[in-house]
Amino acid sequence: MSNEFHKQVLIAVGGLCVVHGKDNSDALVRAYEIGLEGLTGEQVAAAAKRSLSSCKWMPKPVELRELAGEVAAGDRALMAYIAVEKAVTRHGGYKSVSFDDVLINAVIRSLGGWQAICSKPTTEFDSFFRPQFLKAYESLTKFAGIQADICRPLIGSHDQHNLAFGIEPTPVVIECGLPKLPNAPEVEHKLIAGKAAAGILKLKGTTDEQ
Repeated sequence: MSNEFHKQVLIAVGGLCVVHGKDNSDALVRAYEIGLEGLTGEQVAAAAKRSLSSCKWMPKPVELRELAGEVAAGDRALMAYIAVEKAVTRHGGYKSVSFDDVLINAVIRSLGGWQAICSKPTTEFDSFFRPQFLKAYESLTKFAGIQADICRPLIGSHDQHNLAFGIEPTPVVIECGLPKLPNAPEVEHKLIAGKAAAGILKLKGTTDEQ
């Protein structure tokens, strides 16, 4: 938690308390810090400013997050699915990919892996994979302690063969246009020989082969 973030929360909460006739306290500031964690100081300041012309009552942290431009979980899940759908059509299961929203990597891995979803018929993709993906993604956005290992890049069939011989190809990085979530781990968009096809998927308890 940066000093700038703490400073802007102090200013925002203090100002909002004055405007809405509320008592300020260290406990209140701390509660807002926890609720706004993951935003930048600049986003906090902008959200507080917008609230002055849009909120009749003192906004809760979740309202400030929305005013800061944070996407609702359901809408975010749909945007993530659209990014996956486009990547499947454009790259297919031969090429390795890694989504800049690494939670997508984790969800795809939990649902069978990149090669598996790319091989699904269109009818099955729309009727079965879509609702599974949306549900799993939305749940994962609220999950704390996500391990970086399950968010690794997704290996394609061609690169899987190369990795067996120690060749480490570079996956295509898919930009989704979604802001990074606070619970998303830092992941290097790189395939590592001996690791890309192994490991335990902790999200669902299944063996990770992708």
